[in-house]
Amino acid sequence: MNNSIKEDSSRWDKAISVSNMGWWEADYNKEMYLFSDFVAQLLGLDAGKNEMSFHDFQQLLPEDYRNLFNYTSLFYKGSDEMFEQRLPVNTPKGKIWVLLRAAGGQDTNRCTGMLQQLSKEETSYMESDSGKRFERMLYWQNSISDALLVFLQEKDAVISVHMMLKELLIQFNADHTYIMEFDNNYTCENCIYEVSKEGHELIYEENMCNAIDKSDWWNSRLTTGIPIILNLSDIPLEGGEKLEWMKGRHINSIIFLPLLSGNDIWGYVGIEFATQKKEWKQDERLWFTFIANILSICLKLRRSVEEAENRHQYFKWLLSSIPAGIELYNADGKLIEVNDKDAEIFGVAKKEDLLGINLFEHPLANKDLKDRIRTGETVDLSFNYSFDKMVDYYQTPQKGTRALITKIIPLRNHEGKITNYFILVIDNTETQNAQSRIIEFEEFFSLAGDYAKVGYARYDLIKCEGYASDSWYLNVGETKDKALKELFTSCEYIHPEDRGKIEYFLEEARKGVLKKFRENVRINRGDRYTWSCVNILVRDYRPEEGIIELVCINYDITELKEMEEKLIEAKNHAETLDRLKSAFLANMSHEIRTPLNAIVGFADLLADTEDRNERSQYMAIVRENNDLLLQLISDILDLSKIEAGTFDFIFGDIDVNRMFEEIVLSYKIKVPKGVELLRSGHQGECRLHSDKNRLTQVITNFVNNALKFTSQGSITVGYEITPDNMLHFYVTDTGTGISPDKVDSIFERFVKLNSFVQGTGLGLSICKSIIEQLGGTIGVESEQGVGSTFWFTIPWTQPESNNICTDGLISVHSHTLSAVSTETRKLRILIVEDNSSNYLLIASILRKNYELQHAENGQEGIEMYQSWKPDIILMDIKMPVMDGLTATTLIRKQDKEIPIIITTAFAFEQDKVNALQAGCNDFLPKPINSVHLKNLIIKWTANK
Repeated sequence: MNNSIKEDSSRWDKAISVSNMGWWEADYNKEMYLFSDFVAQLLGLDAGKNEMSFHDFQQLLPEDYRNLFNYTSLFYKGSDEMFEQRLPVNTPKGKIWVLLRAAGGQDTNRCTGMLQQLSKEETSYMESDSGKRFERMLYWQNSISDALLVFLQEKDAVISVHMMLKELLIQFNADHTYIMEFDNNYTCENCIYEVSKEGHELIYEENMCNAIDKSDWWNSRLTTGIPIILNLSDIPLEGGEKLEWMKGRHINSIIFLPLLSGNDIWGYVGIEFATQKKEWKQDERLWFTFIANILSICLKLRRSVEEAENRHQYFKWLLSSIPAGIELYNADGKLIEVNDKDAEIFGVAKKEDLLGINLFEHPLANKDLKDRIRTGETVDLSFNYSFDKMVDYYQTPQKGTRALITKIIPLRNHEGKITNYFILVIDNTETQNAQSRIIEFEEFFSLAGDYAKVGYARYDLIKCEGYASDSWYLNVGETKDKALKELFTSCEYIHPEDRGKIEYFLEEARKGVLKKFRENVRINRGDRYTWSCVNILVRDYRPEEGIIELVCINYDITELKEMEEKLIEAKNHAETLDRLKSAFLANMSHEIRTPLNAIVGFADLLADTEDRNERSQYMAIVRENNDLLLQLISDILDLSKIEAGTFDFIFGDIDVNRMFEEIVLSYKIKVPKGVELLRSGHQGECRLHSDKNRLTQVITNFVNNALKFTSQGSITVGYEITPDNMLHFYVTDTGTGISPDKVDSIFERFVKLNSFVQGTGLGLSICKSIIEQLGGTIGVESEQGVGSTFWFTIPWTQPESNNICTDGLISVHSHTLSAVSTETRKLRILIVEDNSSNYLLIASILRKNYELQHAENGQEGIEMYQSWKPDIILMDIKMPVMDGLTATTLIRKQDKEIPIIITTAFAFEQDKVNALQAGCNDFLPKPINSVHLKNLIIKWTANK
């Protein structure tokens, strides 16, 4: 402390010492007092020593005052209130009485006050009983006042209530005090506050409800408002269990005072004495009763405040959370409160911009509505709120209209007078839009369900009611006018086996055993059965509340079932074809090797035999097997073209009668002994526009098959014109016939009725494809042991011109095979062929009757044509240097008349077309048939 402060302090001490008083200051951080010289001298401190610790000052007080002063001095730390207390102090000169005053402040570290020695008269009074009682009552009053101040300042009531209870322990030197609260029915009590003297344990568990009997001696008194003030020896025998419980805790005296709130007794406050038998004085009883009432009022007040705050917080939460606008107007109709949702509905950025508008000036409120509101009627409104009419009422950027639902409720006070108007506003715009969207969705779902054949239903098994879409009824074979209860009881259109499954599920679902059902069921449509997939789900199972709700979805799967059957059929068919193809490959090896064996074997024998008859016989066998091999290759090529989708047709005008003559003539020499080949049917002129080669291919296939299976009787070929302008072609034989179980598969691929008869099993399949592509139908009628008729029918498309196709098979009677020119010189034939073996074959066939020259490619062919001037040219197609078609084109530029015949291994119909377009006169595919070759040469050189 510096000199100036010491000088000021000295002057201040002298000034106030005249009044027998001095100042003091408490430092709570150091727990030290600083005294003026007067106070230091009064307390007997050594000269120059003006400081003393809190503990040392407490030791100067008599023992029964030490706790009181310690508690109070600590309590006033930081308080703004004035503190005043009379205390006895032991000094070296004896006990004196002093008046202690303290002025608090916001500084929680320091406190300043005055200390004055009492006069002899005041000291005598304080030593008397009246003085002691007065001081005690003053202390009690101060302590309670302090506790009430804390109660008002602190949000938590626990601090102040505990302070009051501790004061009770100190004031009455008790051991245990607590506050108990009853439930509404007085069936249990709960300790809500409890304080024990230092060294004593708390006996009640927090928030532990202890059961009580309202009729026992204790509770019958407390619940009716009668206090209990007793020593243990005075407790009557009716005390029962509670008496024994108190004896076990060594309680000597108790006091229980009921706590009231109005006319209700909500609990009691109790004090227990274990170390003494308390004799209560009148002022002590009155004081304790006063404290009990204060506690009851404070606790109920605090609970009311908390409830009010909770209600206020709940109301604020409700205002901010409720998805509706809330408006509060005063009695004059002035808007005083709105929530954020209301501002949002009306498009106002800040709700303050709405405050102040008057309800009775609303542009949309007519006089009748205003009168109804003023008279206190609760009004419900649904209307379109137009923002365009709000321009002069309040400012908002909102435009257009919104669909609002409004409820106006008057609020009244206890006298029934209107104090406020409460308005609830709900924006129903989105709901209306959502409802429209729902209706649109339902319509769309219904449309989609009808299109996709998906049905939906809801049904309650207990109430026997629900809803189903039109598609649902349709999928179970019923109409919408039939009650759902009848359908779920017995659906007559469902197949009996499937109906039993559904009925079993419904029974188990009613018991709660099964939750899901999914089955494909058959629906009887009268002339046929369709399929529906039925799905049932137990959505809500609460039988105790009368609810077992089912969701049912079904959809028509008839097309899927049919497709499944077709797929199974196709799979089986594919597996059959696979087996047939395997058999075909094995058979193909046999069919190729068999004629090759004959061709190779008899070709070798030709070189060794000199007998002319044997040679002719061997050559006939080679030729026959060559034809078989050639037919086999043709069938395989046709099959590959059919599968590749490149099967070609060359249409032209056909003389049908002439086509049949050619077929019959060509097969006359092949008919075995005992079998006659006949022609029947239509004999008049008949012309047709179609593909002659393909028709011939089908008919000759029928004839070949007839020849294989007919050993006696006849084979008849012919055609007829049907009334519907169709041409019906047929081949009838008297052969072995076909068994009924094989008739349906006769036109399928790789099917052979007799594995010992030569053939690929492809011919009839190829015929079927040809006829179908010509727009016709094909079939067979057969009786086993009697014979068969193979037939096909095609549209009769008549030609527009008289040009008739004449190419094709030539009758063996057209020319003599050994014909020789009547001229003196032999005809010259130029053979253009790159393969020497093929040239030698052709030369061997023709050298006796013709003069031959050989060119190895197209270029040589042109040069030899120019130099040698042949009568006819045999031209190969595929050759080095220049191909045959190019060579033919160049020759045709020089000579339009010379016959050119293509001899090639390219055997497709399109190859023939290309050759004819290049300028060739005829087409002879390899392998070359010597008879055909000679006939063609005679045909094209007949005028030379």
